[in-house]
Amino acid sequence: MPAPDWNPVTAIASREVIPFEGRVWRAHGQRYGATSYEGSRRTTGRYNRGPDRFPEGPIWPVLYLALGRDVCIAELIRNIEPVALERLNNYRVSELHITLSVIVDCTDLAALGLEEDDLLHDRDWEIPLVFPEQLRPSSMIEVINFIEPQLYRP
Repeated sequence: MPAPDWNPVTAIASREVIPFEGRVWRAHGQRYGATSYEGSRRTTGRYNRGPDRFPEGPIWPVLYLALGRDVCIAELIRNIEPVALERLNNYRVSELHITLSVIVDCTDLAALGLEEDDLLHDRDWEIPLVFPEQLRPSSMIEVINFIEPQLYRP
């Protein structure tokens, strides 16, 4: 666990901001576009707050991204309840090209006052996050391709 006086705002404010450009992957319901963050506006996730658990706010949307397609598929499988396996076939995995003028570099956990165990366990993988309402005008998210994997066969 982080030190009792650990402050995430201070920790992040101390980090360098850098640009990022490259390919990323995103798993999302087929009813949403690849760059839509509407699902995260309704439902709380690991790194976003939604009105389902925080009805009084504040809430913020997020795009959960991965540096590889396999990570997206693993995240889908890991988050599906066993009673809803058929839902695995309702997802799309999209390949995106993103250009972000500013991201916070959080790769040095020691500089943040954290250890790997504070953030990860055997079920977590690296997941880049984009807060779409905070994008600068020079930033861009572009769909390159997508697949609709059939992950469940009844």
